[in-house]
Amino acid sequence: MNELVASILLAEDDPVIARLLGQLLIDAGHHVVGTVGRSTDLIAALERDRPDVLLLDIGMETDTAGLDLAESDVIPEQTSIVFVSGRSDEATMQRVQRIAPAGFVVKPFTAQQVLAAVRVALGQARQPTPVTEDAARQLTLARDVLSKIAQELERVASLLSVGVQEERRLRELVELSTLSPREREVLRGLVNHKRPMSIAKDLYISHHTVRNHLKSIFTKLGVHSQAELLEKVLEPPS
Repeated sequence: MNELVASILLAEDDPVIARLLGQLLIDAGHHVVGTVGRSTDLIAALERDRPDVLLLDIGMETDTAGLDLAESDVIPEQTSIVFVSGRSDEATMQRVQRIAPAGFVVKPFTAQQVLAAVRVALGQARQPTPVTEDAARQLTLARDVLSKIAQELERVASLLSVGVQEERRLRELVELSTLSPREREVLRGLVNHKRPMSIAKDLYISHHTVRNHLKSIFTKLGVHSQAELLEKVLEPPS
């Protein structure tokens, strides 16, 4: 049994993979509070169960449904996200970098990779626990996995650095006139490729307040994610 037992929610639309993930987590001593395969069910389950960790398949109804949900602020702050994905292309990794999940597991995965990601998500590596031979192997694996993810994200960031610096203007949308001054500041931060935590620091407000402003912006602009928002408000590259 793990010294840190996590309550884990599985969001995976492939029933075979869902059963495999659930069984290996239960065998490791964790508590699986549920398994969902649709976005609407996931939102309800998050509100009901408030899990410690969410194992979130990036591609459920669509190729990027998991990313869209993570960007829409429906996931509670206290829930750590571990993405499970069959995709590691540059566009996907760019969005993963912005979201900054606790872990990222690429299919096909091993049990050790999944458990290591959950361990890191819980901060178990920082706990003063006895280091058995098996624990040492898992910690080494966790470091290797995180190192590879960091290298991939750094590579993608360097490839995209030129495009990020390109100046893009806001479209002339009627909906933008309905934003409050503070909401405009939050939107300006997103347009400048800043993450919500960075925007909060710049504006001297809490991360929770930024999330509330984002929800209001999404409602006024009729969008459901940061990616959809930016696509709507930004002029296309020249």
